[in-house]
Amino acid sequence: MVSAQPEPPGCACDYGYGGSVCTQQCPGGAYLPCNGHGLCNSSTLQCTCYSNDEKGYWEGQECKSCQHGWSGRLCNLRCPRAPEPDGAICSGQTCYEGACLCQEEFCGDACETQDSTCGEFGCEVGYWGPDCASECLPSAANPCSGHGTCHNKKYSTGDCICDTGYALQDCSKECPGGAANPCSGHGLCLYYYAECKCDATYAGADCGLQCPMPDANLCGGHGTCSDGSLADGRCTCTLGYGLADCTGVCPGYEPRLGAASVPCSAHGTCEQSSLTCVCEASVGRGYWVGQTCGHCADGFHGANCTARCINGKTVRGTAWGSAADVCECFPGFGGANCDRECPGPADDRCYGHGTCQDGHLQNATCACDANWYNPSCTQYCVAHECDFGKPYPPAMPQ
Repeated sequence: MVSAQPEPPGCACDYGYGGSVCTQQCPGGAYLPCNGHGLCNSSTLQCTCYSNDEKGYWEGQECKSCQHGWSGRLCNLRCPRAPEPDGAICSGQTCYEGACLCQEEFCGDACETQDSTCGEFGCEVGYWGPDCASECLPSAANPCSGHGTCHNKKYSTGDCICDTGYALQDCSKECPGGAANPCSGHGLCLYYYAECKCDATYAGADCGLQCPMPDANLCGGHGTCSDGSLADGRCTCTLGYGLADCTGVCPGYEPRLGAASVPCSAHGTCEQSSLTCVCEASVGRGYWVGQTCGHCADGFHGANCTARCINGKTVRGTAWGSAADVCECFPGFGGANCDRECPGPADDRCYGHGTCQDGHLQNATCACDANWYNPSCTQYCVAHECDFGKPYPPAMPQ
């Protein structure tokens, strides 16, 4: 995984990277450290190769080679040794897939016997062994399924050496991708399983899918790829990037700011495939809209877009000189949420004797005309009459 900006010294590197700023790659590359046959130490950038029956016996700086005495695609097949005191693997000859390939005049499991009869086939096609009674796999009539060579010398093992593109002990199955192009040319066909082990950056059962590599940069340098025979070869982009090859920038994200920038204004999720923001819409995180999820949805307002606009409409805060979106009240309503109503019916606020103080900056109260009093401006009183203690309220003028 590639960071938009170098991490500060002392950071914890993603697996496959090391060094003070996490820019150095492990042996074998960051996308398949130690070639998948060991564990990489991010501090020393050295591989500790696997050495067990389950994962094989590997060695080398990048864990690419089998340890001495082991063979096979997974380095988990022990090679035969000659009897003591020699004890040499295959008596110094070639070991292949856990069996010795003896030179002419040598035979035995470990090529330990040298005899003029060793080089003689002696058996009919499809049979092997000292008495020629053992059948080659899968049968004497069809040795190695017609796709390989059976070791049918008298002192041989009867094992099949499969032709290129075929696998299993009896060579009965084509490798994924076909015998003519096993593993699509981008992997190794495992002899015992007829399955592919894909090269780094390739995926699919036949290794026919390549991870996006724009300008030879895996996932555009902004993501990780799911490779291997069980994977789909797709990129998972780092925060702020999208599209199949992670070369697109999400709305609201500024690459130059690195971790200080968050896509979708931190109020939504960027869809990798379309580079669009899916905005939050919940009580806890607010109700947001817009290309970058930077504004409140209609019916909500406030810094967190969680306050409801009861009797009004949501307007951009910039229209009112506010950083946050506000609730613009309908006539006759006031308060920040437009939840307060001026006295009187909608067509006769303050009963015709005052002015409704409405709007989100007002409290929806009546400013009464001269000589009219109380919150709804419904009580009439001439000042000199009130001053002389006459009954209140006075009679309404005719």
